[in-house]
Amino acid sequence: MTDRVAVLTGGTMFDELLGETLTPARVDYTAARPQWEAWFDAHPAPTNGALDARLADAGTRVGFVPVCRARGYFHLPTAEFVAALAGALRRLPGPYLEVGAGQGALARAVRAVGVPLIAADDGAWWPDALPPDVARMDVQTALTHHAPGTALVVWPPRNTHWPALFRATGSVCAYLIIGEGAGGMTGDDAAWAEAAGWSRTWLPDLAALGRCRLDADGTHHTRVLLVRRNINAFTAEAQRAQREDKESCL
Repeated sequence: MTDRVAVLTGGTMFDELLGETLTPARVDYTAARPQWEAWFDAHPAPTNGALDARLADAGTRVGFVPVCRARGYFHLPTAEFVAALAGALRRLPGPYLEVGAGQGALARAVRAVGVPLIAADDGAWWPDALPPDVARMDVQTALTHHAPGTALVVWPPRNTHWPALFRATGSVCAYLIIGEGAGGMTGDDAAWAEAAGWSRTWLPDLAALGRCRLDADGTHHTRVLLVRRNINAFTAEAQRAQREDKESCL
């Protein structure tokens, strides 16, 4: 962990960079760093039970939010969530692309259980280099380059509407958006809203397995929305582009 990240995490600069206001109130990162760093190193994909137990204990909860910030964690790749997400993706058309993937922890964990999830992020929010298995691309470039059948975004930045870009990409048959839902700090309300030619399905069982850094306040924040393209809603251009594999969206 770089000194720069530790300094950013301990003050207001990281708040300003990420546009966040989180509870409980920040504690000095250095006070809780050794315990949480050691725990995450030992549990790169922790179980929900183990994480919940630490967050329920005031003695170990201290410092959870700052250490998540220092590691670039928004939504944590817990074992149960990764397994369930991988199962959901297997039922959707590939290729699979996660945009705004940050440090790539979730995509890496999903690949480890056999689903080839590509990770892409523009890196603008992070002070250091991205890992080599995260393609440094903005959302539009990643969609154009990888032509996914299914797009995934987890904890999209506030006031963004990336699903509009997903729907405008001819290869995309479905997308998953994971965050707080409308009115929260992930995306804007339009990102979670209905769209003509697309069908929405909430996935509460998958959402219940999600853990994010805001859960330190004792509230469960994760919602999961699956949105599928209606096959008869393809534009003529998209139909021509996908004439040979259009059935992949069925």
